[in-house]
Amino acid sequence: MAYTPTTWVTGDTVTATKLNKIENGIASAGGGGLIGFENEELDKNFNELMAMVEAGTVPWIVDIFEDAPDIVTRMLSLTYLFTDGSNYIAYFACVDYGNNLYSMAFIASSATGTLVLDN
Repeated sequence: MAYTPTTWVTGDTVTATKLNKIENGIASAGGGGLIGFENEELDKNFNELMAMVEAGTVPWIVDIFEDAPDIVTRMLSLTYLFTDGSNYIAYFACVDYGNNLYSMAFIASSATGTLVLDN
């Protein structure tokens, strides 16, 4: 069933029912695409990312470099996932806080290995 957004107007009362409608809409729209990133490593491997994509969920990361002065990224969204048989690569489209677009690649040597930022 498709989500029907609420048209809010000034003076509307926020209720538990309306908030739960939002939560349920997010969950049924493929929520759960958020993946973790720490120490230049993803918390999902290539096979796990592929399963998310096949399930219709777009893997994404938010604010991964918030504390790093040289790279501050607001959002990363998986754009390309492939293997040449010896390398397993995930490319993410990025937007920094200045709204500059660029890409980042994560690479592993196996489908179940840790995807690490390719510098």
